[in-house]
Amino acid sequence: DMLALRQLCDFPASFSQADERGWFPLHWAAVQPLVLVLETVLYASFRLTLEEKTSEGETFLTLAVGDGLLENVKLLLENGASPHTTNSKNETPLLL
Repeated sequence: DMLALRQLCDFPASFSQADERGWFPLHWAAVQPLVLVLETVLYASFRLTLEEKTSEGETFLTLAVGDGLLENVKLLLENGASPHTTNSKNETPLLL
């Protein structure tokens, strides 16, 4: 829930840890339908660049585009995510 997520924001180091698939919490937030989740995690993830990739080469933006989450895409672009970064298939978010 959002209260628990906001409490985690008091521990920003937890947002800079990737899992075994190379997914940071911001990758997970990018595919959540509630843009408030992404917004909260985005600001807690200040230590990351917006071009961090999963082990499969997906950025936060390519994941949001792939899931059709337009509000998430807009938020990521407004915060500096590049629409030109390629994934492991040499696709950019513009091609998805």
